[in-house]
Amino acid sequence: MGRIDRQYPDKKYPTDEVRIQREAAAAVCYAVLSKETFGAAGRFWDLDPAEKAAHAGLIRDIFGNPFDPVELEPAWLADGDSRPAALARSIYDSRHAELMPKLAETLIEAGCANAAVIEHCQSSGPHVRGCWVLDLLLRQE
Repeated sequence: MGRIDRQYPDKKYPTDEVRIQREAAAAVCYAVLSKETFGAAGRFWDLDPAEKAAHAGLIRDIFGNPFDPVELEPAWLADGDSRPAALARSIYDSRHAELMPKLAETLIEAGCANAAVIEHCQSSGPHVRGCWVLDLLLRQE
């Protein structure tokens, strides 16, 4: 059996790798959240795995990977006459996330080779209105 968590001694992990990942995630949360919010975030670890996966999917859709920032060609952004930006605006305004694979095709046709962007657009989601790729193309913060 795996290691024991120092803060939650009854919590056991299948491997040291899982324990280390959990502790790293907790350290990031501790660094950026207030003490009260950090305490509430601790509840996340006790959620049902399916519910945790759903929350994680939404977080990935909204924030992407903050440790690997993406820059897109200015010609693809909302400032100009851009097919990718026009499609992104349509998806954003209509909330038709099922068009995200079409956005991937449009970006590829425009010359985008960024794997993170293309894979995200081609993924089954979830895709919500605050999707990081849409926000990036539309220059929204």
